[in-house]
Amino acid sequence: MSTDSATVMRRARSEEDSRRIAAQLAQGFEVEFNPTSGGAIVFLNGTLGSGKTFFVQALQRYLGVTGEIVSPTFTICVPHRGSLFDIWHMDAYRIEHDEEVDELGLDEALSNGKLILVEWGEKIAKLAPLPDLDIQIEVLGEREREFRFVAKSTFGLALIGHLSQT
Repeated sequence: MSTDSATVMRRARSEEDSRRIAAQLAQGFEVEFNPTSGGAIVFLNGTLGSGKTFFVQALQRYLGVTGEIVSPTFTICVPHRGSLFDIWHMDAYRIEHDEEVDELGLDEALSNGKLILVEWGEKIAKLAPLPDLDIQIEVLGEREREFRFVAKSTFGLALIGHLSQT
């Protein structure tokens, strides 16, 4: 693991390692996230099959989401209730027009204290609010992944601080 002031790299050699990383990030959200102060947005980027959905599902489990957590590929957004706050799981892959980003209601969701997790965030980056955290997932092997966590805000820095502790 290497760190600098705004980036943390973590390597997962298995799905269980990816789950452990999601658990550490979830602990960061549980300690640092205060929905009454506004929401947060996290972008997850990587190629098809890199594990974005798997990671978001694991993260939501650790944040207390119960029941089925489905991929929002066709619905664009699936809201969930975690144990401490509301979570919007979004997939921007199928967004084709700028107007579709406006219709998502991201600013309103953030002002209402939602945690927004956006797969394929780079597709809406020019029109969406700046993410607090940008996660890049790179495929290194069949089950091996490298996660690059880049903080884009003070809150993002606090989150990656939790990933730096191990």
